[in-house]
Amino acid sequence: MARHNLSLLAAFVSICFIFSGAVLYAVRQAKGDSVAAHQVGASFYTYLHRHDYEGARSLLTRERQLVISKATLAQYVNKFEKKHGSLVKWEVAQVPTMYGSRISIFPRYVEESRLMTGTNGTSGAGMLQIQPEDGQWKVARISIVP
Repeated sequence: MARHNLSLLAAFVSICFIFSGAVLYAVRQAKGDSVAAHQVGASFYTYLHRHDYEGARSLLTRERQLVISKATLAQYVNKFEKKHGSLVKWEVAQVPTMYGSRISIFPRYVEESRLMTGTNGTSGAGMLQIQPEDGQWKVARISIVP
């Protein structure tokens, strides 16, 4: 009986060790994913700020490139600029009504909300879902609320 209990304890400790290793790996992976995805998000808004819609499209997944043209991106920016002026800041949201960013390990993606500020001093919101495609992080979903 004592050997059986010892075997059960050893199995439990092994399972806990494996589980904690998996959690540690997931946390490290998520941190790296977050940094890489936020760089892509910042680059995407930089392209929009410069009205470089081809550059912004280059950061879209292949699937998104099929449905979002340079003209579509220009429409997003024009709607924003009519209401707020030229885009001058695009910071990850730190306000209670917006979640800032979320990370998913399975499936792998990062969602981020950015507060988009124009020259008028007023703001809109931009939300991106960024996911890996062929070893690079790409924008899979876009929502810009002027």
